[in-house]
Amino acid sequence: MSARIGQRADYWQSAVQPGKPEQQNNAELLLAAERVSRMAKWLVINMTYARNVHLDGRPLTATDLKGRPAGNTSAALRYVPLYVGYLLANALSGKTRAWLMSCDAGSVAVDAVNVLIGNADESQLSCYSMSDEGLSRLCRDYFSDEVTLPESVHAANGSALRPHSAAALASGVHAGNTARQFVHMPLPGQELVVFLDQHDLGSQPGTDWGAYWWRGEDSGLVMPLLQVGDDFAAATALLNEQGFNPVLVDGDDPIAIARVIIELGENLQEQHRRVITGEINYPVRMPLAVIHFSPSFELPETSSLRVNEILQPLHVPVALLEQAADMLNCHARQRRTAAKDHWLCQLQVSQPELPYFAPLEPFDRRAPIDIIDDWICHLVEQNPFHRFRIVHTGYCTPCLMPQSLTLLNVRTSSDEPDRAGSRNGAVIVAANEESAVAAALANKQGINLVLAQEAAGISLYRSLRREAVFAREQSACGCQTNWIAVPILITAHVWDNSRSGLCQQSPALTEAWLEEMSDVAPVYFPVDAETAVAVTEFVYSQRARVALVVLPGSAVPLVTNTEQAMLAAARGITVISQDDDPEFQLIAIGAYQLAQVQRAAVRLRERGYRCSVISILEPGRFRVARDERESDYIYDTDTLKFLIPDTSIRLLVTHVHGDIAAGLLRRLADGAEHFHVMGYCNQGGTLDVFGLLYANHQTWAHVLQQCALARNLDMADLLNDAELQAVTGRGDPAVLR
Repeated sequence: MSARIGQRADYWQSAVQPGKPEQQNNAELLLAAERVSRMAKWLVINMTYARNVHLDGRPLTATDLKGRPAGNTSAALRYVPLYVGYLLANALSGKTRAWLMSCDAGSVAVDAVNVLIGNADESQLSCYSMSDEGLSRLCRDYFSDEVTLPESVHAANGSALRPHSAAALASGVHAGNTARQFVHMPLPGQELVVFLDQHDLGSQPGTDWGAYWWRGEDSGLVMPLLQVGDDFAAATALLNEQGFNPVLVDGDDPIAIARVIIELGENLQEQHRRVITGEINYPVRMPLAVIHFSPSFELPETSSLRVNEILQPLHVPVALLEQAADMLNCHARQRRTAAKDHWLCQLQVSQPELPYFAPLEPFDRRAPIDIIDDWICHLVEQNPFHRFRIVHTGYCTPCLMPQSLTLLNVRTSSDEPDRAGSRNGAVIVAANEESAVAAALANKQGINLVLAQEAAGISLYRSLRREAVFAREQSACGCQTNWIAVPILITAHVWDNSRSGLCQQSPALTEAWLEEMSDVAPVYFPVDAETAVAVTEFVYSQRARVALVVLPGSAVPLVTNTEQAMLAAARGITVISQDDDPEFQLIAIGAYQLAQVQRAAVRLRERGYRCSVISILEPGRFRVARDERESDYIYDTDTLKFLIPDTSIRLLVTHVHGDIAAGLLRRLADGAEHFHVMGYCNQGGTLDVFGLLYANHQTWAHVLQQCALARNLDMADLLNDAELQAVTGRGDPAVLR
């Protein structure tokens, strides 16, 4: 690959040769790209300063201007030739590539180009037509604070990638997310162009691992384009150290951008060929374009008619613009999909074959994660045409799922001879949580599983939320969201994470995810191995969801059979035991909490009190709906009362903080004369499960203590002297084990 690309004249001459009609067509394409790029810059500047747009190019007047300029115009202008270059590369090669962008400021450029050439969905094109009225509406909507309907196609959200932005795949609001994900997206035969910002590579942990993870055997071609600051030499040196093969490109020239996109793909394909023939080993030197720009326009800081001096040289007459748009919109003539319908936004992911799960023996005391390990191995064997990614984040060691590890192997490179694994392994292990989970979130054409710790997992929250929120926005506007739901298994949480002490005993990730919209971000609390597998299987039967599954880390007794577990996973609730006309209704969220509630129920019945024991596996289905879509997912009042009948005394013992659970499930307070919540109290240390339950007042004896208080009973009716001393903190807690 050449060291520098960006001389228009040289490439123009190479594209145009006398006597070759196809080359003449290429020349027209290059000219079309130049014109569209100029006019898109004209529109971006108008979006910043103008309320009214004049397609005939006449100067703006004072009444045409906004009160104040809006938007990150300089950044947006840089993305115009990049995106036009992407469209030109597709046209020159007759191949529609997918695209991904890390910077939300680029959405303005994308919207401007697509409106001008008609590369957008019908709803947006009807809203922003190629007319003075349509483009003026686009300018007025840009960075508007007008309240619009949730499904509005307006650009009122300002500089943000949205599903309407011609097949945008995600919001780029968090630096580094795109850089971590892009190599895991395409399948063999697919190509992906990635627009990266200077803050993406190196400044965030794990963003420079793209070359390490890429494998041509299970991944398609990627073409990263990176914008950097003025110090190109330092940036190039750093990229070389990180395993990239950088080439400097003129970012103002869409022709140079198109050329380098094509060359990056050819270079990476050639390196893969050399790996196959044994000439080189993984990791490859990933080709990457370093984009530099000439000094930007001197844009006025306030709305001023001086902007006309910038706009007039950029304007392209409508007739010439229409010709240019027709040239770039050649997908129908080339019999390929339009850029707005590229492969990554039109996913065709078949439903996986979910293996039969044989009922467990009652005496089976394996931990739920071990049973899931068995089931995942069967899932892999029955779905050979799906690309699998099993991700171990942070300190979740691969020994948690040894059978899956043996079957799929940890991904390693040839320069790690002392590390067990395979160069094409499907198990991704990384100390940085965000870098590891990126492999699963990006693999939208495959099947994924993530193992994470609850306390350390809070660093995953931004990445997980980004996916769930964007998927919901896509669904709301009718875009396709066909990827298989991703289960995030929480394998070491607040109640069985004793080694690191209180600092690692936090339900923060679980609580944060409970606050997200339940229809795309469910949280499950399996109570035994049967429900653990049933919930995992249920998640894989869904689409476009990121589900948190909070598992007990150690073995727990089976309290359901296979049929009950499947029903519990689908309903989000199961009744463990039920007396007629119960005096106490004991509800548990979490496996360890259920064990204590069951033990309390035994004592209540021994003392002649009727009770029921209920386990809520998916609390989000019992909350107060926050919008219409969530309302369709949660239970209405009649169904809630059928599943959790009204009662006089209702106690809820929960995995999370009591205040969080009380707010989340405040509907349960309406169906009881007395409603009390027992949750995590920020107490802990190097304690075992019982020790943590005792420290946070969640043992069976503490449950009975609350029952006595609610019913005005003498606690001696439910607890003996030693138990009473222990529960009040005056005796040996060991008697409660």
